[in-house]
Amino acid sequence: MMHQEDDLRGKEGYFIAAALFAGVVALGFAVMAGFGHALDVELFGKLALRKNLSPDWAIAAARWASWIGDGERRTLITIGLALWFVWERRFKAALIIAVVPTLGVVVSSALKEAFARPRPHLSPHLDGVYDFAFPSGHSAFGGVFLFAALLLPGKNPRLRIALALIAAGCIGFSRPMLGVHWPSDVIGGWLMGLSIAIASVTLVRNWEGSK
Repeated sequence: MMHQEDDLRGKEGYFIAAALFAGVVALGFAVMAGFGHALDVELFGKLALRKNLSPDWAIAAARWASWIGDGERRTLITIGLALWFVWERRFKAALIIAVVPTLGVVVSSALKEAFARPRPHLSPHLDGVYDFAFPSGHSAFGGVFLFAALLLPGKNPRLRIALALIAAGCIGFSRPMLGVHWPSDVIGGWLMGLSIAIASVTLVRNWEGSK
């Protein structure tokens, strides 16, 4: 695992973030060209829940997990984390976490429009949708949890990272479960969230470590 004081400093974190973002773009071109579509369909069929066929508790759980990644909750979570960093007098971290999620939404929306991938149509949608599919913005929001896990003070950073990954995983998996995203959309969102988190943490640590 990462050592909080030594890793993601200098330029290495930016290179890693850039490589991950390049992976998002490459995956977008691949799925639009039809690569892996059969696997996408197969995985979607195994994950998608169906009203009156799937257990009500499973649908409720998926909706709850997806609800956490909705726009209003994203705003509340990022504001709460920014205030926490202000309380800790880490004003640079507070500024970054206040700004970066908004930039992430802008970039995600731009990629959605660029790839214009239709939403899955193999199962009735159990959540509302209003834009294109790739990448999943809900899944990308998981990067905010990782950002916080790497920078919040306290013991057991590995536990914080594990909890952040679990939260990101639950939000991501909820999207194909609700029938509104292909699995590859979620993977693209996770990669994007990880890219944003690593770039942001690197920026904060370099900024805080500068004289």
